Amino acid sequence: MHVNKILLILLSACTLNSFAVSGSSPATMSTPSRAHTAGVSQQNKSLDHSPVTTLNTISTGVILASTERGGLFLYRNQRWTSLGNSPDGQQIYRTAVLDGVIYVLTASNILYQVNPSAKKWQLLPITKNLKIWDIAATGDLVYLAGSNGDNYLLQKGKLKKLPSLEIKSLYAVSEHEVYAGDASGQLYRFTGKLLDKGWKKEASLDGYNKPIWSINKSPVEGIIAGTDNGNVVKYDKDTNSLQPIGNPILSQFDNSKVWYLQADSENIYTVTDNGSLFVYHDGYWKKHAINIANETDCKIWSIYISGKTLYIGTESGVVLAYNLVTDKISIL
Repeated sequence: MHVNKILLILLSACTLNSFAVSGSSPATMSTPSRAHTAGVSQQNKSLDHSPVTTLNTISTGVILASTERGGLFLYRNQRWTSLGNSPDGQQIYRTAVLDGVIYVLTASNILYQVNPSAKKWQLLPITKNLKIWDIAATGDLVYLAGSNGDNYLLQKGKLKKLPSLEIKSLYAVSEHEVYAGDASGQLYRFTGKLLDKGWKKEASLDGYNKPIWSINKSPVEGIIAGTDNGNVVKYDKDTNSLQPIGNPILSQFDNSKVWYLQADSENIYTVTDNGSLFVYHDGYWKKHAINIANETDCKIWSIYISGKTLYIGTESGVVLAYNLVTDKISIL
């Protein structure tokens, strides 16, 4: 274990209004960027020296992180504890937490249930023959998006078949309302009362026919989604369409896949396939560059917002806590 004792190191914010373009981004124009710098070595802070693929919370201040090597880690009382590795040895693609139990989806499309106290991994018998693409949890339910349009609802150990749809991303608003993005850029919704009637197509983006990779809900913009070509779009109920957010839109700075979306009452946060963190505020996108020790503009793999903290997972396996009130970042 490389991180037995965790020191919270405050990072200083600098270069507040500089303009730059990430060298790995196929940007066509420069974007306002903001840099945060840490003068410490990240090597002995890394979880297992592989990218942090997902971030989540079990309760206030208790952070769950996973890695490309299949590691699962819990941060509590200022220290990281390993919960073991995925039995199939594959990257962890998604996590969900219900009643203290962790659900882990790996790149092999296998769903595991993890007891964090016992550090026990279990392959659920009722899902062992399913190939699962994405999961979304709410209340006491876990929605499962499977291959070949096979979708299910997992509740109290029982599996219920849902209407068929080729889903690439899921977002559960509540126990009875779920949004899904498909492979051709369509946004669908169903409610608990309409399960037998199938999915209802809500909106699409004019001229776009590639996957929707991420969905979330913004207190300001409503339902938002991330596209294959670097755009974040919002669901416009008045026109039943998906409309790009920002002027200029995000894809003019970075046209790679939008994997993660998080939002609060003021901002939208996103991570692209190029490893860039962008923040949308007052109509504009701004890139936030993270510098750790001698690593400049380190690549970001995952984000998760909880309260007034944005948790950030890096390619080098470091987890950061960005305090949105004080504008300071700490290494966990």
